[in-house]
Amino acid sequence: SSQPEELPLDDLPLLSVSLEPSPCSNPPEEEQEQKSDRGDESDDAEERPFQEEPLEEINGWLMCYGEPHGGNRLQVARLAKASAGTPVAGLFWKRRYIQLKDSQLICWATMPQPRGPRMSPVAVLVLAQLEEVAVIGKTLTLHMRNQKGCLQARAESDELANSWARAVKLHAGRAISKSLPPGWDVEAMLSRGMGGSAAKMVNKEVLPAPCNVAFQKLLDHCFVCKTTKDRRGNTVPMRLEIAEVVRVQNGAAWMEYDKARRRICDKVFSAYQWDKQHSDSESSSSSATPAGGLVAGILILF
Repeated sequence: SSQPEELPLDDLPLLSVSLEPSPCSNPPEEEQEQKSDRGDESDDAEERPFQEEPLEEINGWLMCYGEPHGGNRLQVARLAKASAGTPVAGLFWKRRYIQLKDSQLICWATMPQPRGPRMSPVAVLVLAQLEEVAVIGKTLTLHMRNQKGCLQARAESDELANSWARAVKLHAGRAISKSLPPGWDVEAMLSRGMGGSAAKMVNKEVLPAPCNVAFQKLLDHCFVCKTTKDRRGNTVPMRLEIAEVVRVQNGAAWMEYDKARRRICDKVFSAYQWDKQHSDSESSSSSATPAGGLVAGILILF
């Protein structure tokens, strides 16, 4: 048997060992400190949730009119508007102390006192249900989505009415934006006629002209020229041209869509939970599967 050849000592490779730390590594103590610091930062981030900047709370006296629930509401509203500034205005318009805070508009018959007896407000409007804010001169009109009628308030000047309208839009925008996709202009939705839209909670925005080219390509790709009964004997257009591209943000339609989507998800999830419990009970009694349950995946697309 042949013995392995022994190399001379001069030919053996030498191992270089450096006692200095490499530039990419840290001592164990520093690594532990960095990990603890990162852990503290993550804990602090978890303990500090995102807090929205509080909105300014305003209050003051306004002449308010709320449409009654009975009678000819349209005729009563016309009489109330016509009576503004006349001696009979007191029959329709009442002086109220208005507080705007916590996304609510609170109406008081008298100014609430911190140390006085507790009083109930005359009305409380949840601004998350607001769908339009209109200002005509000194009159501020608030249309509510889930409440019949509207609330009208008259200020002492046009500037004061506009300042109240801006504040109401800010408070309502923060409350409503939580139910809408990010980036939607809630303030424009609440303004009457913004973007050329007469519908409530709708904002229309005309996109720049370069967008027409992209939508024209999409239309050319999808357009199909066909003759129908109503076009029989008439010239059929071979191509449609984009004149204007408008982005429509329909807040009311989105909320209804989101409500239906949540209802369907809850119904499907409840059915899945029932099927899962039923299959688990059957598998545990028969021991048909080693896992003892039914694994199912659900994908819902909207």
